[in-house]
Amino acid sequence: MADQNSSNYDEEEYSIMTCNLPKDAVVQILLRLPIKALLRFRSVCKAWYNFLKSPNFIKSVGPQISLNGFVYWLATGAVECIICFDLIKDEFKLVDVPDDCGFVRELVRRRLMVLRESLAMMVSVEDGSSHTEIWVLVNKISGLKPYSWTKEFIIEPFSKMTIPLGMWNADKLLVVVLQTRALKQVYSYDLVTKKIDYSHVPKEQDLESFALVRGRYFESLELEDGYGQRY
Repeated sequence: MADQNSSNYDEEEYSIMTCNLPKDAVVQILLRLPIKALLRFRSVCKAWYNFLKSPNFIKSVGPQISLNGFVYWLATGAVECIICFDLIKDEFKLVDVPDDCGFVRELVRRRLMVLRESLAMMVSVEDGSSHTEIWVLVNKISGLKPYSWTKEFIIEPFSKMTIPLGMWNADKLLVVVLQTRALKQVYSYDLVTKKIDYSHVPKEQDLESFALVRGRYFESLELEDGYGQRY
């Protein structure tokens, strides 16, 4: 049976796939490739660039984290949770997410990441108007051992619109500060010293590829558009 994600693409979007494989099979192959590979594939030709930048495809590529023999995905919907796959035991587990911490649930934005070799979650609001919280999973999942979330950091916004991108190295967080709809600047925030440094983004590089190069633990095809909107 065709995957629902695969069936969302119209024939015009899929016209780039000039091969003998079924459309669903090709899309599923692409969805399983690392983000770095997908970014390189955008250089193949204009058609591939347009397809891999299409909203349908980007929404289908869910961010995943690989750590210590486990792969984690963030599942959203009526009930939010983390899906954990044990590569050794070949089994799935579910992990609860931290509570909404006083945020309005509809505005909460969560992102999985790795912080100091532990699974962590960044919790903020979509429009970047409030603080950001970083939670770390304590007691790694193994069999029936319990786990809990610990709030490690609270980062206040640097301006009215501060949107976190992801971790850079062990202790630095990349953030986008939206001065205006047209002006977006990237800063690094040291979680330990609380020092803020401006990060120059070359004109030929968009925020997405810049974050991928600078943020070793951050991989996403999403671009920040306007005030917290994604496309």
